[in-house]
Amino acid sequence: MATVKVVFFLPLRDNDGRDLQPERSDVEDELYLRFLSWTQLGIVQGAYRMAGGAKAVDEHRAYALLLDEILVAGVEDVLRRFKARTTRGDLLGSPVSCGDEAHLTGATMTDREQIEAEIRAVLLADLDAVTLSNRLYAQGTGLFVRLGDTPEERRRIVQSDLWKTAQARVRELERRDLERFREVVRKVEEHRPAGTFTLQLGVPQPVPAK
Repeated sequence: MATVKVVFFLPLRDNDGRDLQPERSDVEDELYLRFLSWTQLGIVQGAYRMAGGAKAVDEHRAYALLLDEILVAGVEDVLRRFKARTTRGDLLGSPVSCGDEAHLTGATMTDREQIEAEIRAVLLADLDAVTLSNRLYAQGTGLFVRLGDTPEERRRIVQSDLWKTAQARVRELERRDLERFREVVRKVEEHRPAGTFTLQLGVPQPVPAK
């Protein structure tokens, strides 16, 4: 059975402005229970023309799964239940099977291709540096760890463009997260009563040997 990439979009808000986060969380829980994975691709925005001619702009959260083609109907079932809990009249979360030319000609994606596709999706997701690093490099479960078992395979991985892109993304998020933490510290210091504790950022100093 062929492996396909299923991409779908869930709206952030209902037509009345209600936040659909609880409904999206239920979708995520059910997808994990049924298919053991899902990848969040971030927020996407689109525009369309309403019946009266006015322009409408909408925001959705994009998701992707890699699974056997026979399981796509199960994803559609989950999304139909999501749609039934909203007042949206448009087609929401219609899964689209995507693949490279090898899949379109009838071949199946290899395990390596599936993992690499998931890595690319994770790199686009809105994650903090620690979460992304764990998803990519955690011992036993990290995506890059799953790519290679032998020393030769690992050497090829760390020389690949995908590895270099992932390293750059992690460093980018580390800088962003550090700046956010510094901003939190700055605000705490601004409102700190005199004589109370002080927060400082710095490099730990080695303990002198006795």
